[in-house]
Amino acid sequence: MRSFVFAAALIFAGAAQAETPQDLLASLAGQWEGALGYRDYQSNELFELAVVTSIRTAEDGRTLVRTSRFDEGDAPDVFIVSVSGFDDSSGLYETAGFRAGRAMAVTRESIVAQTVQGPEHWTLLFSERGMDDDREADIRVTLTRTGDETLSVKEVDYLDDPAVRFEFRNQTRLRRVQ
Repeated sequence: MRSFVFAAALIFAGAAQAETPQDLLASLAGQWEGALGYRDYQSNELFELAVVTSIRTAEDGRTLVRTSRFDEGDAPDVFIVSVSGFDDSSGLYETAGFRAGRAMAVTRESIVAQTVQGPEHWTLLFSERGMDDDREADIRVTLTRTGDETLSVKEVDYLDDPAVRFEFRNQTRLRRVQ
């Protein structure tokens, strides 16, 4: 899950019209497939799980509903459903995530546009203070869209360890299939 605070309007290079993070995120509506890659803390190796994701906008045109199915090999598939949207009063991007047998996860993130070169070529940075691996951390997720592909990279800065500065936690690579 990720959350974020809306920090700036996005303006296309050479375009007269501004695009908001809400507009850019809504452009992700569709069917995607790819892999979740995560770093194993024991071996320090990258492992990947196949993922299929569906993203749709609710009837209000502002709320995103995301359903992901992770193939864990011999184990039963894992399904995660999340609902996200901007809180107009705080500017935060809020997400509630649901996974069978677990408590609901809630995130509240800020968002900053790093680059915007059009509706299908952009990078957004989400950040929040939260928990990761049962430790308080500053968490950032960099989401880059290049045409029909996205790469989301999560990094964490554990507050109890000053030697750790935004280390890689996981990534999700997706490509649009519909």
